[in-house]
Amino acid sequence: MKIQSILFLAEILSLTSPLMAYQWPLSPFNVQQPINATLGEYRDTGTATCPGPCPHFHDGVDIGGAQGSPVYASVSGIVTSQDIGATSIKVEVSSGYFMYAHIAPNTVLISSATLGPVPVFAGQTILGTINFSPPHLHFKETDLSGN
Repeated sequence: MKIQSILFLAEILSLTSPLMAYQWPLSPFNVQQPINATLGEYRDTGTATCPGPCPHFHDGVDIGGAQGSPVYASVSGIVTSQDIGATSIKVEVSSGYFMYAHIAPNTVLISSATLGPVPVFAGQTILGTINFSPPHLHFKETDLSGN
């Protein structure tokens, strides 16, 4: 119940809502960013769970950006320690979550999340920096059922 209350509060305080359009996770926020790969593209490359040739469909959008560029929350929500990976962060919202991958997560956010849920705010909270070659952010939205 506490996490749901935090999610609700974060969405109310947000300038955007996951129920509406949300801003770009890279600044400047009001400028179209380069899209290097789209949702649903067919791929025959390896993945973290399937090394080597592995047919699959791309499950997000790759947004081009310079190495080290700050990555901001696109929506307000919460991050918990379980939502932080070595190269990704998930922001939970009431309708599911947003994942930001191929980043070096913000170390302050990581240490705070080990103590409990941490609210993040759209366009204000830096989740990490782009840390991948070629440099891009993998951005994914998922509903409560995991789709």
